[in-house]
Amino acid sequence: MLASNNSGAFVRRNKALSDDFKKRTSNKKSSNMVISPILTRSPFSIPDSPEYVSVERINKMNSIYHLKKLEREYDEFLEKKCQVLQLLNVIDEVFEIRDTLIMRVNTLRRQQRHIRIELDMI
Repeated sequence: MLASNNSGAFVRRNKALSDDFKKRTSNKKSSNMVISPILTRSPFSIPDSPEYVSVERINKMNSIYHLKKLEREYDEFLEKKCQVLQLLNVIDEVFEIRDTLIMRVNTLRRQQRHIRIELDMI
């Protein structure tokens, strides 16, 4: 009788783990665009880490608001988890992402300023 109760609990636990795995690996929707798990897979698996964004994807983004939000999340993450990132040897990757976000925001702002100047000249 004990063996059957234990096996039932084991089956329920495995089903719960399987359901949790399916939720984590299913496609995520972001701003009406489906992003595959491959694009959002982080090279570091640390609790409370921000959404992973590749450098190529950052360079395609045009929303300054979204870029600034990501930059703030990466800054806070670096402040809180700096030592853990150093131990895992991934701090350089996180800095690269954060720096790319900063550069992209500045590039978009310069483009906007340039367009405003051209419109003022007309």
